[in-house]
Amino acid sequence: SMPPWEYWLEGKDAVVATMRSSGTWEGEPRPGRYRIVPAPMNGEPGGLAYVRGPDGRYRSVCLTVMSLDADGRVVELTTFVLPELFAAWGFPPVLDA
Repeated sequence: SMPPWEYWLEGKDAVVATMRSSGTWEGEPRPGRYRIVPAPMNGEPGGLAYVRGPDGRYRSVCLTVMSLDADGRVVELTTFVLPELFAAWGFPPVLDA
């Protein structure tokens, strides 16, 4: 899910298809375009996503929190597209290359 937008993917195949979609990423996903920084939130694992701009710097995009079951499998991904809050969470809004 992606609050505040109504966006829902059901199941692993739907998530994989979205991640591989050229419409999702403005082209095929490629090494070096994104940087993920571990950022646990509310006791759950999470990651902050940064995307590389034309100047080579990485700019904040979103936070994804993973809910896990008792066996440690991901059962839910919640993505918050709130890059303006990175600094409030103690993370830089921009990373150098």
